[in-house]
Amino acid sequence: MPLRSRYVFYVEATLPQSAAYLVTATQHANAAANVGHDALLIYLQQGKDALRPWRWFSPFHPQSPTTEIVNVYGLQPQLKVIPLAIPWPFGVGKGRFTNVSSLVCKYYLPWHFLRQTYILQTNNWNAVKAAVRHGTYVIFEQEHYGQTAFDPAIVHSPFFTAAVTLSDPVRTDMLARGMPEDKLLQLHLGFNQRFQERHATAAATWRNTLLASRYQSLVLYCGALHRFKGVDLLLDIAPQFPKVAFIFAGGKPDQIHHYRQQAHAKGATNANFLGHLGHDRLVSLLQGVDLVLYPHLLNEAATFTSPLKFFEYLASGTPLVSTIIPPLKPFTTESLAAVWAEPSNPAAFQEALAIALQTYPYRSDGYGINIKFSNQFSWENRIKKIRSFADDRIAGQHPTPPAGSRKRLNP
Repeated sequence: MPLRSRYVFYVEATLPQSAAYLVTATQHANAAANVGHDALLIYLQQGKDALRPWRWFSPFHPQSPTTEIVNVYGLQPQLKVIPLAIPWPFGVGKGRFTNVSSLVCKYYLPWHFLRQTYILQTNNWNAVKAAVRHGTYVIFEQEHYGQTAFDPAIVHSPFFTAAVTLSDPVRTDMLARGMPEDKLLQLHLGFNQRFQERHATAAATWRNTLLASRYQSLVLYCGALHRFKGVDLLLDIAPQFPKVAFIFAGGKPDQIHHYRQQAHAKGATNANFLGHLGHDRLVSLLQGVDLVLYPHLLNEAATFTSPLKFFEYLASGTPLVSTIIPPLKPFTTESLAAVWAEPSNPAAFQEALAIALQTYPYRSDGYGINIKFSNQFSWENRIKKIRSFADDRIAGQHPTPPAGSRKRLNP
């Protein structure tokens, strides 16, 4: 295999976890492998499995992801991963000499990975700096507002090829902090193609189990359980729909415990909290409900929030009831099986839900208009746009390695 051939994705976290940025990173890596890139996902591994000295000195051993990671993120077999051994005491406290980022960016990346990497994609700024300083092309991802100015020596380097973000406000924030405008790329997120695969039997099982001879319809909220995401709003209106089961998929154990208590206090006896579900189960659940709900409130988070679930909902073919937050406003004029509501307004969302229940009866094959529209937002299409953007800038610059770096070899 030629040197500098790999398209590497790095996340400074252990897997699997349900955080949105980890879903984005794993889906990008998966999509890159699906479209033919020599893709590699690197993540952290701690605990007993990391206490093997040979892995500290010879970490480059690509392998297939574990069954658990495959199921949680819906990965395909083409992707290879490397769980990076982080031995104790790294990661314990925030001391200078036990900092995980220092271990990765000053040792693992430059000595074992960058020499085989053509381009690195990450949301970790320390990894970005390490890549640029060692003559490796890099793509930086940022979904949220930042607090410090970007280092001009990094962002103006020819090895810094692209900064990818989601929303106009974050793009504006990045420009104000010194990101070159010609390196900024703004794109919506995407969906895993498994959300378009039909699972009629599993969907019917979900439907029969959750209706439980008590309800006439099922509506589903997926994601973290937070007030700003509209979970409290749903519990406020749920008692007005006694024949509708409100299903919640997602959340940490403490959140689930809190909201079960809230549901009881609000009289929302039709609320059912399932906990976190991997892609393997979520896909069929989406196809077994009448409607999917996106009740996000209008707040600061709504200006930059990733509408990841929105595209998964569309791909499933299940009709949508959503608030009109800024990232989703452009979609309100599209011809979709959807009903829109003013954000942060329980009465408006209640009315929209009632309309959707009357307008869109359950269809086991989904609503084709939503499925067809979703095609443009696959992760594969997103990764193609990102790489095309980065490759165009590489082709136009022909940079030479920074002083003191290892000589860059063409892939």
